[in-house]
Amino acid sequence: MKTKINLLLGAVLSQLVTVRLTHNAAAQTRVAFQGPVTDPKTHKTSYQVCSMNGDGSGVTVLTRWGGAFPSWSQGQGYLAFHRGGLIYIMDAKGEIKGGRTFAVVAASGSGHDWSPDNTAIVYTGTDAVGNGLWHVSVDPATGAVGTPVLLRAGACYAPKCSPDGTKVAYYSGGIVRVLDLTTSAEISFPWSSISPVW
Repeated sequence: MKTKINLLLGAVLSQLVTVRLTHNAAAQTRVAFQGPVTDPKTHKTSYQVCSMNGDGSGVTVLTRWGGAFPSWSQGQGYLAFHRGGLIYIMDAKGEIKGGRTFAVVAASGSGHDWSPDNTAIVYTGTDAVGNGLWHVSVDPATGAVGTPVLLRAGACYAPKCSPDGTKVAYYSGGIVRVLDLTTSAEISFPWSSISPVW
């Protein structure tokens, strides 16, 4: 298994430019990513959510049944990720090591983010419920999930919460926009851009 992990690490480090990394605060020391993992029994490769230290050491496979677009909670106690049309939340130690994992909500897989206080997830909706920017309250410690609330209709991608939790940046129509959650006012910028980060 150690050889497989070392091979995985080499493959991941050579492709870090194309892998979505999450790093919200200096106190957060682990990097979460989606990487190829080969099962030693079946020799089949699947993409799993993994984590490692910032220096590339300590690579750990966290998911057993696939996952993509990992996003750390503040303090790195939990990871949100996308799998099979749903956003899941998982204990940081990973489901493969017995950590709890629970489904939160159906989502398009084009982005999600934690609120700064770890009590909600912003995400993009599916075609079935209506594309758009959505918000759902969560309690990662208990697995409680609230009722999803539509914040903005229409195609929205890559939402990111502001550090104070009052705004969400995202892109729509090739333009970065910022939605103020307290006033519902939206600011858009006149140049082409995607994938905002606070």
